[in-house]
Amino acid sequence: STPHYMHANPHATPKPSVGAERKEAAFEELVTVQATVEHTASVIWLHGLGDTGHTWSTIPSWLQIPWCRFIFPSAPSRQVTTKA
Repeated sequence: STPHYMHANPHATPKPSVGAERKEAAFEELVTVQATVEHTASVIWLHGLGDTGHTWSTIPSWLQIPWCRFIFPSAPSRQVTTKA
């Protein structure tokens, strides 16, 4: 059957450890592909520099693992420089 896609824009704030400075963790976009049968596993697929989670969201249809939920977060964009 066809995978079910969910898109979200979460702004999660993790609990800091004792004495740690609190920092906010946020994703630009979070794409979740739900399992098409009973969910027994999850994969969090992280993208590389200059990419997004949405680009990789077609992977579940290639892998054909119907019991697995796939989560594709998109990291915030950052300026990148190279050393010459």
